[in-house]
Amino acid sequence: MANHKTILLTRIACLCLLAFFLIGSYALSRPAIDSLFLKHHSADELPYVWLMAAVCAAFVITIYNRFNTRYPLLKIFGISAILSGLILALCLVGYRFEIPGVVYGLYLWKEIYIVLLVEIFWSFADVTFNIKTARWTYGVLLGTGSAGGFIGNMLVGQLAKSVGTANGLWWVVPILFICWFISAVFMSLTPDPSAKKDIHKKIPKWAHSIEIVQKSTYLFPLLLLVCIVQICISLIDYQFNVTLVGNYPDTDMRTDIMGRAYAGIDLIAVSLQLLSGPILRIFGVAKTLLSIPLILGGVACAFLLVPRFGMMLAIKIASKCFDYSLFRASKEILYIPLKHDEKIQGKALIDILIYRIAKGISSLILIGLVYAGATSLAMHLTICLLVAWTGLTYVIVKRYRSLVSIEEEFAGVANK
Repeated sequence: MANHKTILLTRIACLCLLAFFLIGSYALSRPAIDSLFLKHHSADELPYVWLMAAVCAAFVITIYNRFNTRYPLLKIFGISAILSGLILALCLVGYRFEIPGVVYGLYLWKEIYIVLLVEIFWSFADVTFNIKTARWTYGVLLGTGSAGGFIGNMLVGQLAKSVGTANGLWWVVPILFICWFISAVFMSLTPDPSAKKDIHKKIPKWAHSIEIVQKSTYLFPLLLLVCIVQICISLIDYQFNVTLVGNYPDTDMRTDIMGRAYAGIDLIAVSLQLLSGPILRIFGVAKTLLSIPLILGGVACAFLLVPRFGMMLAIKIASKCFDYSLFRASKEILYIPLKHDEKIQGKALIDILIYRIAKGISSLILIGLVYAGATSLAMHLTICLLVAWTGLTYVIVKRYRSLVSIEEEFAGVANK
């Protein structure tokens, strides 16, 4: 019993360290790369790079699925972190020598690396913890990650002012190598529950993940939900960037403002994340998930009444705070009662590929709105999608309840 508790605490501590440095790396890279993109390209080009990100995501998940059923997830995480750092270094060298298209490359790197590493992180967590443990642990993991994000977002503006936006990105490379080091130490301290003994097992085809999702009456609506959520957030991001460029034309100043905005998001998200345990304990997964689109819908309607930068910032903060805290914690718990292949391969399809395909769909929507000169309708469309978000959530929580009763949820259920 004592040994089991020691292993559990060790896993939580190592995951907290990984979350801190991983989200910290993204906090340093996201505002800087977004600002560089807006310096060299217009906000209207964002939909095109999002489409490219969807294609890259399909390529990445193809590679990831070749290894995630044969090798420990922590090992895959460490290798992915090293490769991410090396690719970033190559892109930054290319930017220094003004190689054409390298800004697009930086943006694609930013979009893909974080989704992949976060997906591996949470897949490991989902096969490690049961619902009772996850209800409290996930908030701590998210809060630690947001603490790293807050520090990174506060530093990115200072780095931009002192050494420049592009040079500040070099700090991300050693942080990713720290992530690799932590994962290596993690593997040496505790057994990896995701490890497979037979590395000669037949490699599943990419279509196998699709088959898993198609056959599941649980995963398919969850796929649609993730798609709609990301389209909503992408539409909000686009409107925020357009407003930001209009108010802050200077690149380094814009980087500083974006960093401060994301620091505010992290600060609020930390509060929600640390409270996610009590919130999920009091209201449960179902009510928590249903409340999120209703709150966002209210804020979006307020923007239509008061279309100012301050209100746009409020929507941006609200959407990101919920996405990083209560929605993430609740969504991850939805995977825990599922079978191993559903939690690894089915989840990878949803949280990596569909996550970026949703941005691709957002791109097509925005391209159509720009072409028609109707970008002002983006918020109206967002509100309509929030209604669909609410409906799908209701369907999913009913199916979750068919797998896990209220009594089982609060008592804790074992992983399958």
